[in-house]
Amino acid sequence: MAELWRTSKWVRLHDWDWIAGPLIPGQEEWSSKRATLVPSKFYYHVLRVSDVTQLRLESFDGPVRVLPHDGVYEHILRLYTTPRPFGAILHDFRSNDYPSDEWATLTNRMRLLRDTGMLVRDGDEEPPDCHAVFKAALFLFGIWQLEEEFAPALEAVAELQPRAVVEIGTGWGGSLFSLAQVADPTAHLVSVDIPGGIGGGGYTRAYAPRFRQFCFPDQQLTCVLDDSTRPEVVAHVRESLADRPVDVLFLDGAHSYAGVSADFDNYAPMVRPGGCVLFHDIAHPEGEEPSELMQVTRFWDEVKAGHDYEEFVRDDPDGYRIGVGLLRV
Repeated sequence: MAELWRTSKWVRLHDWDWIAGPLIPGQEEWSSKRATLVPSKFYYHVLRVSDVTQLRLESFDGPVRVLPHDGVYEHILRLYTTPRPFGAILHDFRSNDYPSDEWATLTNRMRLLRDTGMLVRDGDEEPPDCHAVFKAALFLFGIWQLEEEFAPALEAVAELQPRAVVEIGTGWGGSLFSLAQVADPTAHLVSVDIPGGIGGGGYTRAYAPRFRQFCFPDQQLTCVLDDSTRPEVVAHVRESLADRPVDVLFLDGAHSYAGVSADFDNYAPMVRPGGCVLFHDIAHPEGEEPSELMQVTRFWDEVKAGHDYEEFVRDDPDGYRIGVGLLRV
């Protein structure tokens, strides 16, 4: 029996024009730079995106990290959502009367998809790699985290296989992207943020379709652009989940003592027993005094008392760390 191949679960289509599309408020220069680094539409493998020095478009003489979107790649990846022999694509092209000049490059394209991991053997395990996920988030979307802190926290989240995730404070979308990759393929994710909020966070309404691109096909994403502390917003989040208990809550919105404590009081009761609450910015760079707008450390030190918790804080001799705290409910 012929060996069967299928489209990897980690294949995503990036479709976003940084110039023509709406920009994140206050991040116009950053967005313009992104436009010079990546095309507006391409396929990528979540676990094989690394950094700009290794980013290449279609190439037969070196590593391939992303592949340009076109009709041939699209057809192959859609066809192989159902496992089938590697050579079945040639029969499909002939039976669908594709131009014969396309056949010449078909074998090379199939090899590229195989070599980039976008086509895998049916039955192959494809476990998540949280460090690879972080690198993809950093390069493709931007993320206000440190790998040494966020990747191990993400590994702890992955163990829960969460089916309901709530993130307060999404910004550019890198942390939401990361959570989506380690969540259950049928999970419901909720993002709450204020466009142009204090600290430069927030995203425009037009970004929601872009965020949906990085979800698994059967994941659901709800984007709420409003103040997380408003009772109407809290009720909306609860209703959008249809009262499903939350597995993972990530608090990265307001960093004042009042702000983070309000978010914890409002959303932590939605977390199921055995779930967890993540806090960002639980530490400060050595010698730096926290301002009134940066009081997560103070709240974290209070709330972790008497709880099962973990702290992921970068061990840096230069003192630069921001920290992720994980509180088990």
